[in-house]
Amino acid sequence: MRQAWRLAAIGAAGIALAFGGVVFGGAAYLLRRRKPDPFDPPTNYNISYQDISFLSRDGIRLRGWWLPTASDHALGTIILCAGQDGSMEGDTVQVVALHHAGFNVLMFDWRGHGRSDGDMVTMGALEVNDLLGALDYLDEQRGINRVGVLGFSMGGAVALM
Repeated sequence: MRQAWRLAAIGAAGIALAFGGVVFGGAAYLLRRRKPDPFDPPTNYNISYQDISFLSRDGIRLRGWWLPTASDHALGTIILCAGQDGSMEGDTVQVVALHHAGFNVLMFDWRGHGRSDGDMVTMGALEVNDLLGALDYLDEQRGINRVGVLGFSMGGAVALM
């Protein structure tokens, strides 16, 4: 009987270690730095843009694109918040209709994505600081303080937070 309990304890410990390894491996996969999507600049859609960089609220250097409307009277400004996989280039096609309708658009790579600094993705927890940094950039560098936010996947969650 004692042998059976010992074997059961060893089996349970083995299962716990295997489960812990799977959880740790899965977390490492989810939090890893993202590789950029294929380069797809707005000029592929006849939209001019400017490369920009700014700091997140917690000091991470973020890089993106500023797409000013060709009109002297923009309908507004929209920050595009991409999902957690890849980089902003994966969503370039999403800004075409917004830009042609007369909106300024700011796109940027989250921390740990694309051309931005950072080694880890936090699934929205710290990316809130990235979006706040984008708002600071628009206010301080462009004089724009009324902004809409359009987010996909993790970007949508960050926009709501």
